[in-house]
Amino acid sequence: MPQNSKSEAVEGSKGSALSQNSSMQAHQLKGKPFGLYSSLPYYFLLILYVLTYVCIVYYKNPYWVIAVAFLGIPVADYFSHDWLNPTPEQYKELENSVWFKIPLLTLTFVDTVFVFWMISYLSENSFPWVFYPGAIYIGGAISGSNFLIAHELFHKRGMLNQVLGSLTMAKNLYMHFYIEHNFGHHKNVATPMDPASSRYGESLFQYLPRTIIGSYKSAWNIENRRLMKLRGHKTPWVVQNKMIWFTLNNFVLPLAVLLKFGVKGLIIYLLIVVISVVTLETINYIEHYALERKQIGPNEYERVTIMHSWNAPQRFSNYLLFKLQRHSDHHENAYKPYQVLLTKDESPMLPHGYTLCLILSNFPKVWFKMMDRSLAAYKEKRELTKEERRQNDVESWIIFSVLGAIFGVLCIINIYSNN
Repeated sequence: MPQNSKSEAVEGSKGSALSQNSSMQAHQLKGKPFGLYSSLPYYFLLILYVLTYVCIVYYKNPYWVIAVAFLGIPVADYFSHDWLNPTPEQYKELENSVWFKIPLLTLTFVDTVFVFWMISYLSENSFPWVFYPGAIYIGGAISGSNFLIAHELFHKRGMLNQVLGSLTMAKNLYMHFYIEHNFGHHKNVATPMDPASSRYGESLFQYLPRTIIGSYKSAWNIENRRLMKLRGHKTPWVVQNKMIWFTLNNFVLPLAVLLKFGVKGLIIYLLIVVISVVTLETINYIEHYALERKQIGPNEYERVTIMHSWNAPQRFSNYLLFKLQRHSDHHENAYKPYQVLLTKDESPMLPHGYTLCLILSNFPKVWFKMMDRSLAAYKEKRELTKEERRQNDVESWIIFSVLGAIFGVLCIINIYSNN
């Protein structure tokens, strides 16, 4: 991305600070607005767990909940945006509110129960062939959302939160994410050194193997450096090496599933794990696509700012993802709780919410077209034009219609298979 000169950057930062201040005030309401003070919307993910259970157990049709998650939520997002920021006074009241910690702890427990219930239920019962892809997919996708809970927990201060955040990823066989994300991604984001930052013109299918393999290697390198340079060990092969235990978990837990639920249970479990990891890494792909920090020296880059993450204001995706869509503020303030993250007009804006972008990123040609428009608007410091928004909507609705037809056919086949 083109960068301004040093003097222009200084002037720009001054102007940016003033505009940020005015834009933040424009998105504030005095008093105790429901959108800020209620933690109830953050149980939205819990509703999806319950709905999945009901659709699978009572209706024997997982495609209903898939349609709600990947068609219903984007449609609701289209009509409702969340730009509300807390005032300084509201921030102080909300920052340490216990009511916003309860959804995190509740969903950590629920997801653990849900994953192993899903393995048990699907492995011990017989269903029509069309049932399994839908059930396993929605199980993996919802479990992938649990990474966001883990992410929020291990970004909180306190050993208990960080331990709980890393442990909840054990069942997803992705505990190394705790190390790489905290000590790699947040340091190297939007640079070639970061395996979790997607590059311009890089498709999701090119990105996934690069980030999955690269993140695992990066976590080993970070942990080895911590032990040898910071802790004074002569070798990284010591019991204090977290990566040894995290890697061991990736073999012990599947073995335990195999012994408990058999080969069928193990296959179901591994498929859920793969889908959950792909869901997480697809979100990572979206968050920083094609955004770059200016290099100012050998392996040294400008500091991370609100300009290095994609944001989105769509309300229901914000509730579902615990305001992850306010990603710029998260990278500037890694320990800030989700309920007080700010939306900033100056940050790059995605053409749609994260939930719809999860779908669109699977169609590289459409994704690149939309993101090229958003990148052009970001570089030119403007909003999308009416014609650009119309093009985005047309392309999105075409994909929506195709996916709706596919879900509809699968749903009908599933209904008739159960009769």
